[in-house]
Amino acid sequence: MFALALCLSACATRVVNIPQGLSPAELIQRAQEAMDRNRYGIAMQYYEALLERNITNIDLVCEAEYEIAFIHYKQKLYTQAREEFNALLERYDLLDGEYLPPQFKILANRVLESITEKENRRKPFFFKLLKPQQVAGDQQSETGDRQSEIDDQQSETGDRQSETGDQQSEAADQQATLSPE
Repeated sequence: MFALALCLSACATRVVNIPQGLSPAELIQRAQEAMDRNRYGIAMQYYEALLERNITNIDLVCEAEYEIAFIHYKQKLYTQAREEFNALLERYDLLDGEYLPPQFKILANRVLESITEKENRRKPFFFKLLKPQQVAGDQQSETGDRQSEIDDQQSETGDRQSETGDQQSEAADQQATLSPE
């Protein structure tokens, strides 16, 4: 019980007191140091502070949004990371998107590709080869094929029962003819 309590307290992310006077560069540096030690919760707090304190600086906003999404990717929270990367990429589709820092667009697209690859590795090999429409169609076809096999088996069983009944009738007829009354 003690070991469990120790693990929970060690694994829990503590709330970091982030001084107001830290520059954006210092916030980024501290966040990166936390990332290097796999302290994602602490890194997240620094990037959130960077975002909140520099909401009018679009370059820093893009950096903070990218890094927050990247933390979720590192934590294997792929759905959340994908949503955040896509939200960041939507900024680049706006009228003034050409003025945004290009590195975060490039990196976000690369990580999205990586997420897709990781998700595809989880699928059975057969399904990787097919398009989604083929998979659904094949499943319906397989269900129909299985139903046909069941119908065929039932028909064969009925035929065998009928043959058995015919043989029993013939045997009874032969026995009736052979036995004296």
